[in-house]
Amino acid sequence: MTGQRSGGEPGWKEEPAGELTEEQTAFLTALREEFRSRFSQRGFARDAKGVDHSTLSRYFKGTRTVPEWLIDQMYEQAKTQGCPLTPAKRDELKRLRTAALRSSRNINHQLQRSVEELQTALGNMTLRWCEQQEHAEVQQHLRALLLEDRRVLLAGLDQLQRDLTASCDALAQADAERTWAQSAHTQALRQLQAASEYVHDLHNQLESSERQALEMTKTIRRLEQELSVLRRQVHLLQQEPESKTTQTAQAGQGVAVPATPTATAPPTRTWPWWLAANLAFLGSFALVLAGMAHLENVRHVTFADILFPAGGLVSLVFIATPLMGHAVGKEGAGSTGPSDADDVGYDYYTMMM
Repeated sequence: MTGQRSGGEPGWKEEPAGELTEEQTAFLTALREEFRSRFSQRGFARDAKGVDHSTLSRYFKGTRTVPEWLIDQMYEQAKTQGCPLTPAKRDELKRLRTAALRSSRNINHQLQRSVEELQTALGNMTLRWCEQQEHAEVQQHLRALLLEDRRVLLAGLDQLQRDLTASCDALAQADAERTWAQSAHTQALRQLQAASEYVHDLHNQLESSERQALEMTKTIRRLEQELSVLRRQVHLLQQEPESKTTQTAQAGQGVAVPATPTATAPPTRTWPWWLAANLAFLGSFALVLAGMAHLENVRHVTFADILFPAGGLVSLVFIATPLMGHAVGKEGAGSTGPSDADDVGYDYYTMMM
């Protein structure tokens, strides 16, 4: 018959001590040694839960089966009182108890052993179920993490795709700008080459202008020399009337001289010619000087730039000089008839033509 132990756990029918097996005896002996070296029955019963002094006595005599929780209670109280029971010794006591139950021929002990094995299996199954449940939760958590990582990776991939598209667009734009820069560089090189050729032409034109200016300077000097010659001739023509006047005076004194008609030209017939000659000379020299000053300031000499000095020279040679000779001839002749000065002037025209 089973009884009810204090604490709610079922008790078992007592069996005589003489019917204990060797395994039961070994277990009880080891249990008594570990208990007596650390506790007293009354003190342990006072501090323990679900056990009293009389029940402990029956456990140690072997008249009642020692429950597994008693070994765990001993382990906890020993650790609290400062004389701990080692985990190896506790496991050894549990192993001896299991062996004692298996060796017992009492049906109650066998049933208790079966119940404990089932409880152990149930605990293991519960533990495995808890582990599987925890593993499932972990798997679910990992799956959620993987889904989140997949979402992040997809977002990153989409961003990378957009960045790649933007990079391709930027590369195409850079390639177009490089092509444009190469075209601009080629055009700049062509312009630079054209500018170099233009500068070379300007240099050649400048050298040609310098040569023309040198030639015109030589021409001006030659004209100045010819003008000095003309001035000497005019001076000689002015001296001829004086010599004729001297001869006339000598003839009045009785000196025989050839008769030469003399006459004095009225002033109204000579001063316009002198005025025209002087104005022609001044205008010619002004044109020559203005043209030379203009040639010194320009870089590229054209035909229009040469017109001023050339016109001044032509005016000096073909207008001013004949007018000067005609005025001198009018003044020396003293009449409206032709004179030697007119012949000189017309001869100069013929020479120049």
